[in-house]
Amino acid sequence: MHFFRRKLLSTLITLFLVSVLTFSIFQMLPGDPATLILGIDAQPSQIEALRATMDLDKNPVVRYTLWATKALQGDLGVSYKYQRPVSELIFSSINITAQLATLSFLISLLIGIPIGILLAKRDKKRVIIPLSMFSQLGMAIPSFCVAIILIEIFSVKLHVLPSLGYIPIGDSLIGNIRSLLLPSLSIATGGAAIIIRFLRSNIISEKNKDYVRTNRSIGLSENQILYTHILRNSLIPVLTIFGILISDVLGGSIIIENVFSLPGIGKLITSSITSRDLPLIQALVMYLSIIVIITNMIVDMLYGVIDPRIRMSGNE
Repeated sequence: MHFFRRKLLSTLITLFLVSVLTFSIFQMLPGDPATLILGIDAQPSQIEALRATMDLDKNPVVRYTLWATKALQGDLGVSYKYQRPVSELIFSSINITAQLATLSFLISLLIGIPIGILLAKRDKKRVIIPLSMFSQLGMAIPSFCVAIILIEIFSVKLHVLPSLGYIPIGDSLIGNIRSLLLPSLSIATGGAAIIIRFLRSNIISEKNKDYVRTNRSIGLSENQILYTHILRNSLIPVLTIFGILISDVLGGSIIIENVFSLPGIGKLITSSITSRDLPLIQALVMYLSIIVIITNMIVDMLYGVIDPRIRMSGNE
């Protein structure tokens, strides 16, 4: 339990430092939010009154304390552009991004793990060469280029999948999946390629270890050794890249949601940056940071669950 408590404590400290850094950066940006809202023609008395309402007349430590306290209560401020609560805007968009990220991650696993195992098991060139080429291309080509290729094939040429728009799952489950399939594939291609590369090299490395030869000597089949022993040990290093994959999915969604006109977090980030909507940008940066930090915490804890040696070393 000490291992998990230590990971949780380090995560909380990291979240605190990220919140301080995020708040500080946005406080140092040029321009006065009150003037931005009221316009340059506003009276000085109006600007000062609004600054007081927004707590801009207080020192940075007090402003951070007030901001953090409100954020913990779910109050992330009001958007300059939309004049709506920031939390409301984020929660109205998060559902779409969550669906896109989940589907992309599942596709990465469903493609990457079987092909990685197959490449490690097979030595025939007619199998290894095309799959290895797919892995290399998937890592090299950016997600927006993959998106353009997929749109050209499945939307322009074959007319089987839509290239724009989003259908809510409540309206049509099939329509929802169809509207998210191409964006998810665009993001998942790079993740699948990374999983293939890591898993294949880890399995091949594990095959040469003493415990594998011991299992062979007692009569276990190659498949029993692979799926019972080798694969479990090979997945521990692969867990390291899961946190990276989540970050890639979130980063890719910012571009892909704009390519496919999906009204998710990525679209909201682009809109907030172009309109200099500071409260919304600040909240979105914190939102993405929290997801990445918590994901890495979960990955670290999974290390301890899969391999007790890591947990025991963490208790020393």
